[in-house]
Amino acid sequence: MPKYPKGQKISLLAAMTNSDLLGFILFEGRVKIQDFGCFDIEIIKNNPKIKANIAKIAWCFDNAVIHTDFILGNLLLKIRIFYSPPHAPFLSPLENVFGL
Repeated sequence: MPKYPKGQKISLLAAMTNSDLLGFILFEGRVKIQDFGCFDIEIIKNNPKIKANIAKIAWCFDNAVIHTDFILGNLLLKIRIFYSPPHAPFLSPLENVFGL
């Protein structure tokens, strides 16, 4: 396990389409499941096209625990979810946007 210098840990949540960055937020420390859920709700509320077409839009996530634990909430919102294969950051457009 690599050792990192002591300091503040910053986490990022971001949402994008194939052409736009819809929003992002930085957190001190780890992102909690509730943070992820609230972020998704804010993205939906603040983007009328998404809100109007929620059943037609596919959401793509990696396999982070906060994404897989959020399934029940997504089912209630009728969101279609696709997960990328494990250990495949090259399949995530966000990895390219932020150069991670």
